[in-house]
Amino acid sequence: MTNCACKDSESGKKVAKVSGCSSEQGAPVTLPTTNETIPPLVDIIETDKDFIILADMPGAGPETIDVSFDNGELTIFGAVEDDADNEEECVCVCCQCEPGDYARKFQIGDAIDTDNITATFENGVLAVTLPKREEVQPKKISISKPEKAE
Repeated sequence: MTNCACKDSESGKKVAKVSGCSSEQGAPVTLPTTNETIPPLVDIIETDKDFIILADMPGAGPETIDVSFDNGELTIFGAVEDDADNEEECVCVCCQCEPGDYARKFQIGDAIDTDNITATFENGVLAVTLPKREEVQPKKISISKPEKAE
């Protein structure tokens, strides 16, 4: 995993989480979803070569995850299996985890190479890698020595 220092886009101060992600550099921008699903918490990380969306989706399994891209929108969905058959008689003392399926949409800009988007799912975290098109990646310019006149 990649570690980074998240900063608030307006104040520039270091924060633990940034709510309402947006970027002028072509980062994915969160779009509204329906009230019937839970938007997973995400971190969006930028490197020189790509953006990485890390979405927490506990309870979902790799076979229930769907990642799709259509018409400039990236959609992630994860179904949580209903475990009602295995439930015991119990009382929830503290219930902070909402039951339900996950869904979230992101608007993807022209800076992304949409043909090469990849995704992995491990330990309840969906990682979607959005590679930047080569022409928007930073380039190193080499310095050459001037030729000596003879």
